[in-house]
Amino acid sequence: MLDCESGHKWSGEQVYESALNLAYYLITECLLKPGDIVCFLVPDSAIHAVAMLGVMAAGGVYCSLPSHSSYREIDEVLTRIEPEFLVTDAYNYGISAVITTEMISIKKLLVLDEKSATELNTNFDIIENIFQYERQFLPLPLEGSLHDTCALLIANTSDGSTKAVIRTNRNLIAASKALQNSESTLLDATDDVVLITGLYSGSGLNLFLHTITKGSTLAIFAANDTSNDRLLNCIQQNRITSALLTTSQLHICIEHKESVNSLRDVWFVGTAISEKTHKIVIELFKNFRKLFITSEAGWVTTEYLSEANTKPNHKTIGRPVAGVEMKVVDSNGRSVPHNTVGELCIRSHQCSPGYLNNEVESEQIFWTDGFVRSGEYGYYDGFGLFYIVGHSEEFVKVDDFMVSTEELVSVLLSHRSVTEAAVICAEDHNGSEYPKAFVSMRKDFEHKSADEPIEQILVNFVNLRVDPRKWLRRDGIEILKDSPHPYVRRMSIKRELETFL
Repeated sequence: MLDCESGHKWSGEQVYESALNLAYYLITECLLKPGDIVCFLVPDSAIHAVAMLGVMAAGGVYCSLPSHSSYREIDEVLTRIEPEFLVTDAYNYGISAVITTEMISIKKLLVLDEKSATELNTNFDIIENIFQYERQFLPLPLEGSLHDTCALLIANTSDGSTKAVIRTNRNLIAASKALQNSESTLLDATDDVVLITGLYSGSGLNLFLHTITKGSTLAIFAANDTSNDRLLNCIQQNRITSALLTTSQLHICIEHKESVNSLRDVWFVGTAISEKTHKIVIELFKNFRKLFITSEAGWVTTEYLSEANTKPNHKTIGRPVAGVEMKVVDSNGRSVPHNTVGELCIRSHQCSPGYLNNEVESEQIFWTDGFVRSGEYGYYDGFGLFYIVGHSEEFVKVDDFMVSTEELVSVLLSHRSVTEAAVICAEDHNGSEYPKAFVSMRKDFEHKSADEPIEQILVNFVNLRVDPRKWLRRDGIEILKDSPHPYVRRMSIKRELETFL
């Protein structure tokens, strides 16, 4: 394992011993019980990844949030999942310390690394140091059942609140097994794989565990780092051979071909790709294929390597991976034939059993016959290839993350100058989706700053209150001089505005 930030390399033995040492500490010193939740409020790093393995080895439940999440988002998630332990760094220490004193469920606050401990000058237990523990005899990893929860993935509901997706041992084993198929992946011990999408995401967690299973070297890149130069340097300096890229990351690689010539195997998890871009990446990378991953259903589809190389198709998301069953249904839940658009539904051992402490949402998404609604709308053709044409109107799919439009509307309406707001899904010239907001201002509102336009002030206002994956772009807000429907509810405004784009 390689940490892109520090350059430090971990051998397989170091990863194994460090993870088990942490597991021993959690069980004997912290009295962690099977099923206890350990939530990480830290950026991705090798230390973070090894600590995640330690939590799972101890029988704990791993959960992580993007390190730059707002206090509101962190508080909402922790209130829902009620973790027993919290792991923080120097950046998030202030929030973590306050929440730890307020939540009776939290037994202990841990600091991730020596660097954070030095900055904080505290005497909290440091996970990086705990890796060096000399453990006594204790059977580790702790034995559990296939049905035990081992991780929680945090996602958005349609109203902007959060939901914790349960991932069991069976789910993660099934995902790893599905990817052993040589038509899905070509990883082996000679590969260097860069993890960009984040350990907190379904794609990041699946790729992490799959890479370890195959014996490949995993390069951990901080998913919250939006620096294009650092991403390119990570790929170039470490001669990365494989990567899972989002839409924006893919276009960065295309623009800087000379920096990514080591890449030969690329998965794409974006929303759409143009025929022109597809031709470029087919020539640029030896193996390039699109796939479909969800937090609830795991690794759902991929383009088979033999087809992706011989019969390029820029529109398809491929075929279901091994062990996955899919169907397309109408609004009444009835299956529809091929070439008919409907909602994609998935059934497999990768599928989550539901959301933690959220029976209402679980009943809507997880059906009793084992199928899971994806929220994505598409169809399959006569050859068994699947296609996505859109998704639920309450969401915008930014790279591989679903952003709730209602959450952004709620934040905008909390600004004293905004009377009405709507957020819709827009596309840029690369075909990437992004949230576009339209607002009506109070009639008596006067903008007094000559240095900064009101649109930029509102963008900054929103971006300070949501995590970076949900940020509005600089041109992401338009002020309506005359609202099309000043006295109707916001959703009516939203539908009207969509005709303007």
